[in-house]
Amino acid sequence: MKSHVYFKGNLLVALLAVLILGQAQAEDKVISDSATYTLDACPITGQSLNAMGAPVIETINDREVRFCCPARINKYHEDETANDAKLDTAIIEQQKDAYPLDTCVVLGGKLGGMGDPEDYVYKNRLVRFCCAGCVKTFEKAPETYLAKLDAAVLEKERDNYPLDTCIVDGKPLGDAPVALIIGNRLVLLHCE
Repeated sequence: MKSHVYFKGNLLVALLAVLILGQAQAEDKVISDSATYTLDACPITGQSLNAMGAPVIETINDREVRFCCPARINKYHEDETANDAKLDTAIIEQQKDAYPLDTCVVLGGKLGGMGDPEDYVYKNRLVRFCCAGCVKTFEKAPETYLAKLDAAVLEKERDNYPLDTCIVDGKPLGDAPVALIIGNRLVLLHCE
């Protein structure tokens, strides 16, 4: 009798674990996108990307950069270092208010606890650190720390997500939408 009760108890625990893990896996489909250009202006002219027709997209230094016209690509390459810095400044300004953490993604200490936080742009995504030393640690394994950042974005924005339909095709998001993290913002899609 005792072993029968023990078996039933273990079976119940196992079934609950399967249900919980199955639900977590369904809810946790996350696509992390750090490379996509999130600004709405040409980095050279400052004009709207649609000012001269469809934007022109170029991959530069492992990140997407969008231009208002093909001629601006060569202008960017004329001084990539300065233009990368200008682009980084615009990305920091765009993403800082929505940044989901008030702690360093590497050490976990409070941002500002060791002086001014270090704002760093990885591809086209703002990542904030307590110090420059943490940037070097991040660069050794960015996927590890981006996963922590993705989880923070998801936690901060998921419960208050304003839509119940997919922005791509208008279909209902359903019980297990795909979470696209882009520019430290959450976009829910009904499927991958």
